[in-house]
Amino acid sequence: MKRKMTAVAAVICAASMLMTGCGAKELSNEYVTVSAYKGVEIEKIETSAEVTDEEVEAKIESTLSDFAESVEVTDRAAQEGDIANIDYVGTKDGEAFDGGSYEGYDLELGSGSFIEGFEEGIVGHNIGENFDLNLTFPENYKSEELAGQDVVFNVTLNSLSVKEIPELTDDFVKENLSEEAETVEEYKAELKKEMQETNDESYRSSLRKAAWNAVLENTTVNEYPEEEVQKYVDMIRSEYETMAGYYNLEFDEFLETYMGMDEETFETQVKEVAQNQVKSDLVRDLLADNVKGIDKSDKAYENVYAEYAKYYSYDDVETFLTDMEDAGNKESLDDLVLLRLVQDWIADNCKQVKKTEN
Repeated sequence: MKRKMTAVAAVICAASMLMTGCGAKELSNEYVTVSAYKGVEIEKIETSAEVTDEEVEAKIESTLSDFAESVEVTDRAAQEGDIANIDYVGTKDGEAFDGGSYEGYDLELGSGSFIEGFEEGIVGHNIGENFDLNLTFPENYKSEELAGQDVVFNVTLNSLSVKEIPELTDDFVKENLSEEAETVEEYKAELKKEMQETNDESYRSSLRKAAWNAVLENTTVNEYPEEEVQKYVDMIRSEYETMAGYYNLEFDEFLETYMGMDEETFETQVKEVAQNQVKSDLVRDLLADNVKGIDKSDKAYENVYAEYAKYYSYDDVETFLTDMEDAGNKESLDDLVLLRLVQDWIADNCKQVKKTEN
């Protein structure tokens, strides 16, 4: 299912321990003054780690587990790693306690899901057996009534099953894991490349964020265009009003219940969020209009469109853009793309410096 993309107003928090860089003249208009952008200094960010073969194998193991099938076991007693389907009734001083009974529960033995001794007590029993487990709840158990108390669980073992993980073969790769790879080795190489690209993008994203925060830190707002601020205020409020509707609550009740604030506090915080977003928009536009070297070509836009389309699980860029247009989100998308292009330039031209020890 494609994830719906919406414009989101978010506070861009200023990174700590950043220093102002030199190398570019001040830029200013009636709304903002940017004193540092090219060569802005940020705390050094560790480069992306190289993906190891061990990490690839772990990823494959996890992926194969998703294809595991449940196979019933009938010819032996329960053992660790089995999925035991059980009925149980928990009693304290001969009386059943709340939350201590269940029918048809699937429990992986050895998972540590239940209190100590419960899963271990099932191991060795056969299907159809009914037995008692005399146990003690831990002293720090979440229920004060049960913490440290001796209890008895009467358990019936209904059935046993195991997860059967498929073997990684060339045929399995072609049928289930890859549209390109033909062999296990090709798939491993493909997976390693994808994992490395993810690591590299994570590094790049951190670099963009830190450099952009540094630029914003070196920006003074001369005047907020109130119409733009109000646009974000209205959008954010609308989103929260929709959330209140999901809970069938009046807006003030929703704020108090789920956010722990009154409407006046909410409005104050929303305005601050909106102003921060407008500040980012203003700096983006000022730099995009005045800095030579920022790539705003059709090709640059197309490359970022393709990234977003892939992220939102679209098979092709054209369908992605059509959906954005139909949903009325194309303008917001283009704003995001422009921000990305400006941030890329800032990241490419920033200076990373080692953290200064106090």
